[in-house]
Amino acid sequence: MSAPDRTAATFRPVLQHIFPGRWNYASVVALYPSSHLVAHRDPSIQGTRYHLPLAINPGCWAFHHDTWQQLQEGRVYSMDPTLLHGAVNWGTSRRLHLVIDMET
Repeated sequence: MSAPDRTAATFRPVLQHIFPGRWNYASVVALYPSSHLVAHRDPSIQGTRYHLPLAINPGCWAFHHDTWQQLQEGRVYSMDPTLLHGAVNWGTSRRLHLVIDMET
């Protein structure tokens, strides 16, 4: 997980047109090959959480509120972190996501 302040400083200027407004949190999170993120619920946040896949492979799957899906690079996904979610990486390369919490 990258440092939130440095991550916001790096990505905000480039993504301001996609994510205008106040960023409360930003981090790049990695999921290494043959690993998983155990299904869990996060505390409630002020605003909306977004995932922007930066690097994925065909073995990456995300679970959110009863649905498994393969997220795609170049798309933005919003999620409610209080709902059950997790992920697996059965591929051979790292999965990287930019996670942004924004006030709405």
